[in-house]
Amino acid sequence: MAANDAIKFNTGKIVCGRWKILSRLGAGGCGSVYKVEDLKRKGYIAALKAEAIIEDDSGVLKLEAAVLKKLADRKNVIRLLQSGKRTKYRYW
Repeated sequence: MAANDAIKFNTGKIVCGRWKILSRLGAGGCGSVYKVEDLKRKGYIAALKAEAIIEDDSGVLKLEAAVLKKLADRKNVIRLLQSGKRTKYRYW
C-alpha cells in the first residue's frame, strides 16, 4: 500500500474483536479516523485511527502510539486504549 492510501472500514465492521465502526470522522495523509463503540464496555464511544502499512514501515501512527504510551500519565493527553497491527493497517 502507498502512504497516502486511506483505510476504509464499512459501518458495522468490528476491528480486533473490540471496536465497532460507527462512522468515519475524516481522513488525511496520515490515515483515517473513525467513531467507534467499545464492545467490551457497552455504550463507551472512542476514536480509532488507522493507517495503511507501507513497505518501509515508516508510518506516522507507529510513532504516535509510542509517544502516547510515554505520555500516558500526563494531564490533558488522550488515553491510548489499544494499539495494534494487522496485515494491511495499523491502528490505535
